[in-house]
Amino acid sequence: MTSFFDTGEESSKSLIGELFGDNKKRSRTTFDDLLSNITSNNDHEKILTKGGITNQKQAFQNNDSNLSVSSQTRKNLTNKDILTESEKSTSKDSSGTLNDLFQTSKTKSDRVTKSVNFANNFFDNNSSNISNKNVTNKSILNNNKSTLNVQDINDEHVQMLEQTISLLKKEISSLKYDASSTQDEVEEWKTMYEKLQKKYTKDINDLKESHQKQLIEIDIERKKELKHQIEVIEKEAQIKALKEADNENFIELKNQLEKAFSTIDTLKNELNFVTDSFKEYQEQTRNIFKEQLELQQEQYEEEAKNRITEKQDIEHLHQNLKFIYEEQKNLLKIERSRLEEDRRKLKIDIEHFQKSKLEILDKIEYQKIELERLKTNFLTKQHDLLVRVMNERSYIEEENQKFQMQKSMDISRIRSEAETLEKYAREIENARMFLEDARIKYEQKNQKLNEIEKILLTECVKLEKIKIKMNGSYEDEFSTIEHLDDDFF
Repeated sequence: MTSFFDTGEESSKSLIGELFGDNKKRSRTTFDDLLSNITSNNDHEKILTKGGITNQKQAFQNNDSNLSVSSQTRKNLTNKDILTESEKSTSKDSSGTLNDLFQTSKTKSDRVTKSVNFANNFFDNNSSNISNKNVTNKSILNNNKSTLNVQDINDEHVQMLEQTISLLKKEISSLKYDASSTQDEVEEWKTMYEKLQKKYTKDINDLKESHQKQLIEIDIERKKELKHQIEVIEKEAQIKALKEADNENFIELKNQLEKAFSTIDTLKNELNFVTDSFKEYQEQTRNIFKEQLELQQEQYEEEAKNRITEKQDIEHLHQNLKFIYEEQKNLLKIERSRLEEDRRKLKIDIEHFQKSKLEILDKIEYQKIELERLKTNFLTKQHDLLVRVMNERSYIEEENQKFQMQKSMDISRIRSEAETLEKYAREIENARMFLEDARIKYEQKNQKLNEIEKILLTECVKLEKIKIKMNGSYEDEFSTIEHLDDDFF
């Protein structure tokens, strides 16, 4: 920032130097200095006029024709040049652009110097003619010394007025340049403000996208964990169902065996009541039943052994599933610790976001203070310029009255000077109107900047609301894992 403004100031100084012939600052002449110079010249003029009032009357009758012709021709030439240049400058100032203003001021300075040089050459020729006449006419020279001194004093007075007018023009041009430079600075601050706004909105959008991605990833991981837990629970339910089915089968086999033993007992009781005639048949049948029973018992024993082995296998599977469950539990603990780490990182990011938000607000406040300072400087300069213009206007009116008092001595010269002074008064009025327009534009731009500031504050409030909503959704998402504190955000 500083390097950019320094280069801008150096370029502006070089441009002013090209326009006015010097890169250094011009010494500003105050209104008191001008009054002191003019009053001293008037006092000197009064002393000389009192001393040589008698000689002036005699010399006026003899050499009034020669001197008045030379002075009138010289003044008419200079006044015509100044009037034409002032009309051109006022017509060009209406364009409203700085380039036209600088070009007109440059051409104006060149042409004014040409007209002044032409007037000075003409005045030198007239002074040489007067000196030749004074060499030939020594008696007339003695009588005309006082008149020549008075005429020289009047010429010096006119030159002083021209110098003051040129100084006023330079002051007006410098103030115009200061106003344009302040407008450029305001535009630069505005562009910087827009760049910062774009940058921070981009950062905020990036943070939003990253937070949304993290939320999506955490949601996916949570769904995976829930799915895995559901699968484990389903496996445990299947194992329990298998255990219950095996127990039911074992109970059914036991009931069948008891029924078989009961049937055997009934058969034994029935065989006891059989007659002796059927003893052989009974023994045969008993042996057959014994063999069948032994076979059935062997089958039942084998089936019981198989059931025991199956039960052992089921218990082994149960232990394996329990081991897998413990492993999954440990994995859940690891995932929970990882989620805690992610939450801590997210908290750090939120703190960084809050710090950046505070920095943005501080920068906005600093820019607001700078704009207020520039506004006050511009208003003080404008006030000083208006006071100076009014003082100069009153001073010009006083000078006009003095010239009206001297109307009997040189009516044509005073009329031309009055016209030039009125023209410069119009130029000063135009400059004041230009400065008033510049002030109105500056106030409009300041209002726009205030509106932009209000918009930014509303955007910050919206961002705070969005952040609060995001934090609320965050707490709802992680409520199954761990409750966050109320003072987290």
